[in-house]
Amino acid sequence: MSGESTLNAPLFYGKRFNDPFVLNSNLYIPNDFYTALDFALYLAIKNPIYTQAARRTVAHFITDIGFVGKTGSEQEQKDLKGFLVDELGLLEACLQGGMEERIYGNGFCRIHFPFNRYLIDRRNGYRLISVDAFNPDEMTYNYKNLTYRVPDPMTAHLPAEQRKFVDLEFMDRAFHDTSGIRLTFIKPQQMMLQMNYISGETEYIYKFDEFFRADIEAGRKIYQVNSTPLDMLEAISKGEDFKFKADTIFHFKNPFISGVSNNGWGIPDILLNYNAIHQMQVLHCINEAVGLDYILPYRLLSPTPQSAQGGADAATSMNLGPWMQAMHQLIKKQRQDPTSIHAVPFPVNYQELGGNGKALAPVDLLKDQTDTVLDSAGFPAELWHSSLTVQQIPTALRLFESTWVHLHRRLNNFVKWVSKNVLDYMEREQQGVKLLLPSIADDLEQKHIYLQMAAGGEISRKTAYKAFNIEEPVEEASRRAKEDMEIEKEKQKAQEEFEREMTLGSANQVVDAMVQAQGGSGGPPPGPPPGGGGPGMPPPQNGGAVTPLDIEQQGAEQAQQMLQIQDTGERRKALMQIKASNPTLYAVVQRKMEDMRQEGASQGRKMAGQPQ
Repeated sequence: MSGESTLNAPLFYGKRFNDPFVLNSNLYIPNDFYTALDFALYLAIKNPIYTQAARRTVAHFITDIGFVGKTGSEQEQKDLKGFLVDELGLLEACLQGGMEERIYGNGFCRIHFPFNRYLIDRRNGYRLISVDAFNPDEMTYNYKNLTYRVPDPMTAHLPAEQRKFVDLEFMDRAFHDTSGIRLTFIKPQQMMLQMNYISGETEYIYKFDEFFRADIEAGRKIYQVNSTPLDMLEAISKGEDFKFKADTIFHFKNPFISGVSNNGWGIPDILLNYNAIHQMQVLHCINEAVGLDYILPYRLLSPTPQSAQGGADAATSMNLGPWMQAMHQLIKKQRQDPTSIHAVPFPVNYQELGGNGKALAPVDLLKDQTDTVLDSAGFPAELWHSSLTVQQIPTALRLFESTWVHLHRRLNNFVKWVSKNVLDYMEREQQGVKLLLPSIADDLEQKHIYLQMAAGGEISRKTAYKAFNIEEPVEEASRRAKEDMEIEKEKQKAQEEFEREMTLGSANQVVDAMVQAQGGSGGPPPGPPPGGGGPGMPPPQNGGAVTPLDIEQQGAEQAQQMLQIQDTGERRKALMQIKASNPTLYAVVQRKMEDMRQEGASQGRKMAGQPQ
């Protein structure tokens, strides 16, 4: 068979179809795992859609820190949560760890605990000297002997040219200061894994970066040496890699089915979806080629064919070289001055070729392929497009969260691991820390159900309102009642002011009426109007002018009559008629009515034996 497959392949005109699994993209798959990690990083950088979809997926499961059980007081839990979230940046570390698992298939995090480094001087007894007491520019480090070369403290009082240098060993002491704790991630390319195939136990070995090892061996960059733990410096001094102790490193590992010899490593999802990503990139490449060649049309200028008097074509009977040069100059001048006008000896034909790039661009294919890539990687396209409708959210989110249940479990274990190691370092009691589950889907349904149950009296308002961050419903109800009372007071006050203004008139109207009744601002009283008194005024006696006493008397009589009218509407109508005919008399009537009301109220209290 000469190596030919014995499977029955379909025939087409006597020739076999190409194997559909032998794609062009398969030619670029690396055959070394560490090269595959670099390739996964390259794919993530060149495909921002995939990377951002992975970020959104991880971010969905990063919620908040909670506590299990009754370990620690409420204040201790609050302090621990504040440190983990605000100072240590635990949630940001969760996002980075989840992203590295999504891209590399693996993520490695260690906790750097601060320490104080002391030089040991054994010449006159045993003395410890902090490395911070020396100028870093005057210090060097010998990586083979694990010693610092520093100015001799015994000659510190001498002039600079007389001082000596001494080589001193050193030791590290932990100090319980949370400000120096750091969460640091290690590139998977720097890790080696040794897994037992029976127990599954894995040892983690760190390969130092070449540039970092070179800095330590040179001994000049003291800042690199001072912050590196002693056990790592010992490994460098021996030219060895560094093996982490058990439970001092956390491994974000992407799960995969058995049958792949991964030696404890997680398989990068981005490589499993490489064929779909490769096809999407092919469409992007086509789209770029269309944009470069077909979006802008080619613009051509040519002489219009025309017959001369002798029957010959002028365009073919002359040398077109100078004409082409003239056209180039015309184009150049037109670009410099778009308002310029040019003259040509005969008509010029203008043509546009191409320009149909919009029809050639694979827009729909790109959209479909993008959705295919996201769906095949487990990232819902609706989540990426932010198009989840309200009716579909609960069901879709539950299916999505079930698909990625391992991601939340890994992040939750990471939170517990960090909390445990930090509390051990600080020599404090352990607390049940956990990462809360996403609650978007549950909240959408439970909030409505809780409100219905609270309205029916089946559960307490405190339980129902807790989903809305309302801790004390009684206090909230009291605030609402006070608000309602204040609103009613303001409404009643506004209504009373409106009725008073309708009854007594505005303040300006009362003042004007009083001034008019007194004959103006200090001037003589006005003379009688032509033809006698005006409407609503008493007729002038003996042909004289109307005096204030006449107005007072008429006002008292009118007020007595108004108070006898029981219908408020009729009384207001009568008052409006007086106001329209004689504002002065209207003001006096209002005042008299008020006085009569007060006098009647006083008499009533006196008869009832109440104090006035």
